[in-house]
Amino acid sequence: MAFFTGYMGLVAGGPASIANEVSAGGYARLPVSFSSPGDGCLTVAASSSYIYGLATEDWGLITGIAIYSGTTPDESPVATWAVRPRSLSLGQTYTVPLAALSLLIEPRAFFDDGDVLGVTAGGADIIAGQPLMFTDGVLTPASDGSSSSGSLTLAQLSTLVSELMQSLPEDDPGDGTSLWVNSGLLAISRSS
Repeated sequence: MAFFTGYMGLVAGGPASIANEVSAGGYARLPVSFSSPGDGCLTVAASSSYIYGLATEDWGLITGIAIYSGTTPDESPVATWAVRPRSLSLGQTYTVPLAALSLLIEPRAFFDDGDVLGVTAGGADIIAGQPLMFTDGVLTPASDGSSSSGSLTLAQLSTLVSELMQSLPEDDPGDGTSLWVNSGLLAISRSS
């Protein structure tokens, strides 16, 4: 099962969650696919060797990995995580560390921008770069991309409502404002 299929990029010059993507000569995002070998929480990259370069100018201090849905230069990353910092100069290549290609994802349905999705095999936190859905072992942006309103697909909305229903109390809190579940139906508290 494909957990994520898209592109992997490098970030430089600061913490992975806020650093900018490399944009120097010789750099390009690489196609990547992460799959789940089991329960959907552990994911590994399809290849164990991702090599960037040959740098035709200095790329700066590489501090993290980012995954993207596409190749548009100004798009927000789906997620980022730190790697051991390394300066990359003219004529060098960069090989993604193996520990950065194995991810343990928290089994939640929705992640907001900045939430921790999980950790890499190397122990680095994986940070959401935008609102994300994790449905049936597949990670996707929560927005359909056609607007900035953060619209959800019907399947995504269904997953969120199901998760909400499971987290609500089954007795009326009586405060007049709270949601609760009454015989499997969504109810709102009513104060007398």
